[in-house]
Amino acid sequence: MRRQIDDVRDMLQALIGPPGSPPRDYRETRALFDAGGASRPMPEGWTTTPVSLGRPAEALTGPEAREQAVILYLHGGGYVVGSPVSHRGIAAHLGQQARARVMVLDY
Repeated sequence: MRRQIDDVRDMLQALIGPPGSPPRDYRETRALFDAGGASRPMPEGWTTTPVSLGRPAEALTGPEAREQAVILYLHGGGYVVGSPVSHRGIAAHLGQQARARVMVLDY
C-alpha cells in the first residue's frame, strides 16, 4: 500500500525537477503545486465561496461546520507557491475535523 508521504515526495520532486536541472520559472512551479494540491479532494458536501479578507480568499463550508467556528488557514510556500487551490483539500479536512468553516487566504 502506498503511503501518503510518498505522494508528497513525488509532488515535491516534480516541482524541483531532476538533480542538476535549471530552476523552474515560478509560474510553472505554482501551476504544478496547484495541480498537485487539487488532486486532494475536499470532503463530501464541502463547498467553496470566493470572499475578501482584505485580500482574495475562499470560504470553505461543510454540512457540519458550526457558524461561529472559523479557522483562518494560512498556507505555506514562502510567497512562491501555494494558493487556496493547492491547499483546499487539506484545509477542508481540517475544518471537517473541527466542525468549523475555513477561510483560506490567497497571497
